[in-house]
Amino acid sequence: MLLKNCKILNENFILEDKDIYIKDGKIAFSGEDTDALDLTGLTVIPGLIDIHAHGYNGKHTPECTYEELNVLCSEVIKQGITGMLATTSSMTKEQYKFAVTTAKEAMEKGTDGTEILGIYLEGPYLNAEFKGGMIEKNIRKFDKDEFLEIVKLSGNNVKIITIAPEIEGNLEGVKTIVESGVIASIGHTGATADEAAAGIEAGISNATHLFNAMTGLKHREPGVVGAVLDSDITAELICDGYHVNEKVIRTAYKVLGRDRLILISDMVPAAGLPEGRYESEGRVIIIKDGTVRLEDGTIDGNINCLSECVRRVVKFGIPFEDAVYCATYNPAKRIGVEDRKGSIAEGKDADLVLLDDSLDIKYVIKNGEIKYKNI
Repeated sequence: MLLKNCKILNENFILEDKDIYIKDGKIAFSGEDTDALDLTGLTVIPGLIDIHAHGYNGKHTPECTYEELNVLCSEVIKQGITGMLATTSSMTKEQYKFAVTTAKEAMEKGTDGTEILGIYLEGPYLNAEFKGGMIEKNIRKFDKDEFLEIVKLSGNNVKIITIAPEIEGNLEGVKTIVESGVIASIGHTGATADEAAAGIEAGISNATHLFNAMTGLKHREPGVVGAVLDSDITAELICDGYHVNEKVIRTAYKVLGRDRLILISDMVPAAGLPEGRYESEGRVIIIKDGTVRLEDGTIDGNINCLSECVRRVVKFGIPFEDAVYCATYNPAKRIGVEDRKGSIAEGKDADLVLLDDSLDIKYVIKNGEIKYKNI
């Protein structure tokens, strides 16, 4: 297939007029002019990669069978997300075993839409005082045997795990996590700046949804936020404008720079559903006014997909090229798949999203096949 007469965000994330050829599901810049698709007026960007997504359209990723996860992926692809990490919350050991086994199956068999690129364990080794929307009874101290068993069951496909380093035993846990080849991410934590820095020194290299469910920045106690900003680790940011104010989003972008900032959705099963009251993980959730909350008012994840988050940060003032970079190449690099995904470069997977001038999605291409069309 030939994609012609379009602008592309090239591998240096600079817009240019250039045709793209797709050969055997890969990107090329020369080939035969057959099966041409005229894309006049559209911009081609790499497929979005959401490394922190819990579910969509009523489906909770860790509770899905393979068949259900496949359906979820066929729906999420329409949002321009060509790759994602199957993300858990804090759960029981048996629930984790089911979740990682299913995700492994999806990686081995493949899916009809969004590709599962690995697993993100958001917990259970957290601080219950900063649980956010987590179920408190499932939060516990680091258990080495449990963690290693779950990683083994996953086929070593666990990419990231969130941990609170100030909890007794968790700092040693960070070392075990890193030694196992998993990214340790600080989050759902009440750590002081010094405790956070100790965690970073021990091997923490990412921050789970920066600002949310952690100690904030104050001028005499910088907290986790201050320690992260003062370090060189990467940081996730939920950019729907509700979880983090747009002024803070702009400030974080200026401090972190595009190479440390990773845009995520933290998308939950309520995403894609109409306003109303629902049950999720045995609790009542309420979708209203663009957010999903528990009955006590606590925000319980995000109902906006990563593509919508990208649109919003561009409106907030982050350059389009950098917003896309932080939602494609940065997450790909963070989980170690940048050699085949995350940018429009010769030989990489033809995972592409085509946008109009309003940043609305017109086509989604996965491995060279059109998976969604809105023309």
